Amino acid sequence: MSCSQRELAFRLGVSPTQISKWKNPEPSPARGRTRFAR
Repeated sequence: MSCSQRELAFRLGVSPTQISKWKNPEPSPARGRTRFAR
């Protein structure tokens, strides 16, 4: 099954932006950096 991000978003009931975020997640900070920043 092949469909566009827009069609997939519609079928799942989410926004196309959310689909894009799932496909291209932002890297999370390293655990040590988070602890150091506090």
